[in-house]
Amino acid sequence: MSEENEIHYGFCHCGCGKKTRISQENHKTFGYIKGEPRRFIKGHQSKRDSKLRFWEKVDKRGPNDCWEWTGTTQLGYGHINRKGKRIGANRFSWEIHNGPIPDGLFVCHNCPGGDCRACVNPAHLWLGTHGDNMRDMFEKGTNPFGEQSGASVLLESQVKEIRLRYAQGGISHRALAAGYDVSKSAISSVIWRRTWKHIP
Repeated sequence: MSEENEIHYGFCHCGCGKKTRISQENHKTFGYIKGEPRRFIKGHQSKRDSKLRFWEKVDKRGPNDCWEWTGTTQLGYGHINRKGKRIGANRFSWEIHNGPIPDGLFVCHNCPGGDCRACVNPAHLWLGTHGDNMRDMFEKGTNPFGEQSGASVLLESQVKEIRLRYAQGGISHRALAAGYDVSKSAISSVIWRRTWKHIP
């Protein structure tokens, strides 16, 4: 076959047998390489066996090492789409190796070198209640708080300023809330130490 008549396509990796187009550009997120066939037809990646997709994103090492998730993460925890729904990579790993997770239980980490949120090694996972998980995090000091928390809006320096300004008098919770662009309840929690308890 001559080069100009050469067929330029690949086959969808989901196993449907349909032809994929040649990528006209590099696209790291979708794994496109310019001049090479795309791996999937649009929307077909989710049809592919979720276990195969899972293992492609795992840096599997020795049996006692952390097996780190190399795919998408949020706050350090991996996740994967299964049947159109997002599931934690650690939960998915537990289900692959141990079966369904009972309602109300969390998949927690117990990594030998210190808990690694991206780890999916089943030997480093255990099931516990929400209370078990919270106690484990506090005992290990792995719970994000203050500026390390993904939900944090204020900085530690601002928390100190708020408490100092309020202690000096002459300013309301409402005025502080407006000045720091947070809710009045957030200011009240800072002042009465319901939050940011670790800041003196």
